[in-house]
Amino acid sequence: MRVLMVGSDPTERGGMATVTALMLRHNPDVRMVVTHREGTAFRRLRLWVTGTVRVALALPRVDVVHAHMSERGSVIRKGVVVLLARAFRVPVVVHCHGAEFVEWFQGLPTPVQRAPSVAR
Repeated sequence: MRVLMVGSDPTERGGMATVTALMLRHNPDVRMVVTHREGTAFRRLRLWVTGTVRVALALPRVDVVHAHMSERGSVIRKGVVVLLARAFRVPVVVHCHGAEFVEWFQGLPTPVQRAPSVAR
């Protein structure tokens, strides 16, 4: 199975990076596209754009996308990945990290909470 994993740089600190690094170490056939790395706002935006383009180019050659997501900006970044994968009819597994995700979501305005899910 050809798996495309999408998320934060596995060389950085934190739980998501630890999980992705372990998954890559134990699954050498998994391909990783980094869409987030610490740095200035410009560097983060540039990496997100170039990473998203790399995802779009890879989608015709993968069987499944494994997207690592947390709260805040990660939802937007992975939401775009999910929409792209849907356009290519590639299934997506969303791996939700972030111990405060529920609290963050509940703090969003009600219309945003009720917006249609991109995962449907």
